[in-house]
Amino acid sequence: FAQDGSLDMTFNPDDKGFGDGTTLIGNINAFAIQNDGKIIAGGNFPTHLTVPCKSIARFLPDGSLDPEFLAGSGFDDEVKSIAIQPDGKIIIGGYFTKFNALPANRIVRLNADGSMDETFNTGLGFDGPVETIAIQTDGKILAGGDFLNYQAQEFGRIIRLSVNGHPDPDFVTEHGFNGIVNKILIQNDGKILIGGEFTSYQDTDKSALIRILSNGKPDLSFNPNLSSSGISPTKIVAIAVQNDDKIIISGNFETVGDVQSKTFARIHADGSLDTTFVQGESVNGLVMTIVIQPDEKILIGGYFTHFKNHERLTLARINTDGSLDESLDAYLSFHIAGGNQYCTRIIAYQNDNKIIVGHFYLHYWQQKYKFIRMMNSGSIDADFNAHFGFGKTGFDGGLYITAIQQDGKILAGGVFSNYFGFPTNNLVRLEKDGSIDETFNIGTGFNGSVSLIELQKDGKIMVGGNFTNFNGTDINRVLRLHPDGRLDESFDPGTGFENPVTGICIQEDGKILIGGEFTFYNGQFQKRLLRVYPDGTLDGSFDALFLDIRKIRAVTIHENKIYVAGSLGEPGIELSNQINRTNLDGKPDKDFNCGEEFLFISSLKVKSDGKILVAGRQNFWEEESLGLIQLNPNGLKDKNFANNNPKPPFNMYIIDKIIVDQNGKILLVSNLTEEVSSNFTRLNSDGSLDTTFNIGGGFDNYISTLAIQDDGNIIVGGGFTSYNGVGRNRIARLHGSTGVLIPETNPDQTILCYPNPTTGKVNIKLNKHYPDLSLALMDLFGRTILQKHFTDTQNIELELSSQPGLYFVTLNSADGWSKTIPVVKK
Repeated sequence: FAQDGSLDMTFNPDDKGFGDGTTLIGNINAFAIQNDGKIIAGGNFPTHLTVPCKSIARFLPDGSLDPEFLAGSGFDDEVKSIAIQPDGKIIIGGYFTKFNALPANRIVRLNADGSMDETFNTGLGFDGPVETIAIQTDGKILAGGDFLNYQAQEFGRIIRLSVNGHPDPDFVTEHGFNGIVNKILIQNDGKILIGGEFTSYQDTDKSALIRILSNGKPDLSFNPNLSSSGISPTKIVAIAVQNDDKIIISGNFETVGDVQSKTFARIHADGSLDTTFVQGESVNGLVMTIVIQPDEKILIGGYFTHFKNHERLTLARINTDGSLDESLDAYLSFHIAGGNQYCTRIIAYQNDNKIIVGHFYLHYWQQKYKFIRMMNSGSIDADFNAHFGFGKTGFDGGLYITAIQQDGKILAGGVFSNYFGFPTNNLVRLEKDGSIDETFNIGTGFNGSVSLIELQKDGKIMVGGNFTNFNGTDINRVLRLHPDGRLDESFDPGTGFENPVTGICIQEDGKILIGGEFTFYNGQFQKRLLRVYPDGTLDGSFDALFLDIRKIRAVTIHENKIYVAGSLGEPGIELSNQINRTNLDGKPDKDFNCGEEFLFISSLKVKSDGKILVAGRQNFWEEESLGLIQLNPNGLKDKNFANNNPKPPFNMYIIDKIIVDQNGKILLVSNLTEEVSSNFTRLNSDGSLDTTFNIGGGFDNYISTLAIQDDGNIIVGGGFTSYNGVGRNRIARLHGSTGVLIPETNPDQTILCYPNPTTGKVNIKLNKHYPDLSLALMDLFGRTILQKHFTDTQNIELELSSQPGLYFVTLNSADGWSKTIPVVKK
């Protein structure tokens, strides 16, 4: 029924949304957990949801903001370190110069209620940032960073303060360090470990890591001798000490002593490398934070994707012998469709063994943030921030694909672990109203992402993605399910694929085309595109090895022709022809000649008239070029398409997703627009902007998938948590166009209903006169709200004076014709 881009409130109405953990919109640099379980977070963020809490916030154990923490206007700049005193007062260091509009140069002490402790006298404070703070057992405070002076006295990047804020004269550092101090950690024996980006301390050569005595003098028994090559300096960013006094370090280094150990290592108390832990390059990126659990297992977070060749996206847990603890798997919690850089910046471990994580990622080059709590297994703690819907309503992870069955039920795949608290790893089926279909049982589900769903005529479901196991069965990246969710063992891919599957298309004869980034299928060389029989065996009669496409992004069939599109490599390397049409045997179709060149192609749709919509980006230099073109059936560009647009709508120079509705209108998604809220629009069939489609504030995050229901409504999935200010966790349904023709078995009985949704008045237009027609308006409970009778009518004007909601208009004619139309009152 009618649609104007507004949210369909009858779909998934209990989803509170606002729940992916992005409650603090900005970097989180520091956590501190109080004895009462409250969590203090510091960083560079303006608000928690809509509540101002500039760079500092305290949360109750359930994840809600603590209303008793009264920090006023907060800090004027970034917080880098937090330490809690035994009396509950809070020491904070960072880049700021004011707290709650009062002078506070880079360090401040707060009372337990968040107010400034004026007994802590810092005077002029520091002349540079404070990166790290540690509190001794006697209450004295160590501070390090990139400052040279405190209270107008020289202190070279390290200082110890008395409990009243004055410098401690018993701690003598002379000229201090010649570079930044990133981390201070106090050992059980009172000695002080200091890591940073320096090469000397007190004019003595000391590179990146040093241990000093409680009086400030170097501990000469500690000699780690770190070194690195290349232009990046040697530095330490994180330190942790075990109960046996062994020290775990991370940063930019390649050797400890003369032994290779890159970026992450464990050393003995004398600084020598512990060769029983890890050697060489154990982690493929920078570790930013290290936390040792009470059971001595080690949590690490940072910019990495693998530990010892095991996939671990930004977070891993390590056993005391240096092996990976595979019981922690946070991949589903962190992976985001379209994300191209991830980092866990900070970790805190609670007394109940739950893990607090501050995380950020780049999604299409836009920074996004997460503040979440995980169980000890790595799964999301659904009780944290539950009142915002996180983990309790909607999906707890991103959607990649949706598909609508013939019965109207909705299949959704992606990287999630539950829907409304119902465990379902990466694939689920929903009823038409968005409620879960519990008859669809996938057991333990998939161990990796689901990005493709194709429906067979017999109701079986082809699934592709980047998984290697389904419900305890090893199966690599493609499988088929029965309609009830069970594995269909009659489809046997053998060893499957070694790389992700990115395209699936089912032919009329039941054969299945599969495209991806692979080079092998079931042990046989098959590059990028192949065809299998319905039982999964390779169809040797299909040969498309001529295709020069590295990454296939679209495979589709139209009138016995196969269309394949993708990219040669990474976007932006060179322009190339990346659209091919083949015959059913895989050989090139010589009647298709596409001369258009693209940087990359993301999506391809063949319209009913044979014209081809191609989405992606044509080049980086013509910013007036819409990331969508239309080709004629012969492959030549349709120059009449979108030629009246003065410039691409909403600056959509790069298009990620397209879909065509029943009326020929084209829905576009661009996750690279300047404003996230303008990442979705609709064009008329000629390429002009459809001004009747209004998304208002739109979605607050990326869109990955679109599907059109039989009634014209639009299922949208992705990483968003709200639409136009209304909470929706990663799935939503929007209304269609403001006048959708509803075809009947007899075409003479077509009707038009508009506007729908409506604020009051509805027009119903029939394409012929009815001599005797009755109308009944009913609510969702079947109660009759209004009845009318018409003679010799074709146009009906109906006024809805009832409350907002979903209603049904039923028309009955004397000749037996009947029609029920759903109408939404806004």
